[in-house]
Amino acid sequence: MMRRRGIVMAEAVLATALVGGLAVAAMSLVSSVAVERQVASERSWGHLLSRQLADEIAALPVRVEADAGGSLLDDTVKGAGDLLGDAVSGELLGEAVPLRTSHDEIMDYDGLSESPPRFRDGSAVPGGDGWTRAVEITEVSATDLEGTEVAGTGVFRVRVTATLRGREAGEVVLYRTTAADGAMR
Repeated sequence: MMRRRGIVMAEAVLATALVGGLAVAAMSLVSSVAVERQVASERSWGHLLSRQLADEIAALPVRVEADAGGSLLDDTVKGAGDLLGDAVSGELLGEAVPLRTSHDEIMDYDGLSESPPRFRDGSAVPGGDGWTRAVEITEVSATDLEGTEVAGTGVFRVRVTATLRGREAGEVVLYRTTAADGAMR
């Protein structure tokens, strides 16, 4: 009889260890799925943030031809900016709010970095806390679009990235040419 109890006890210990191991594996799988879901959500949101700014940029010409003398409104805004400082660009009560309403060509966006992301009018993108968007515009060769900077080609690579806590979560790359600007007129 004692011998049978020993076997039953060993079976119980083995069964408990097996069930415990399966439970740990299941919890690990559930945790992994939750992390992957969060990463996928961040990538989706990052792509949307990048796409929104890329679409804003794509709607503009590469370069605006210079007006002979400019407009009265441009001169007035520039003069007011000289007198009022950053208040014209949206600084109010110590909080700098960059406006892009005066951006009239894609080159105005080169080097833009904003955190949190904002719409063109300076209003914050809902849910954008913790995110940073950046724009890099490079003139490239028509035969090597991913290459390094090449001046005078009229082909521009616009790269918009969205990062969350220092990790890139979305990127949109588009190409524009000065030749396409002539066709759009």
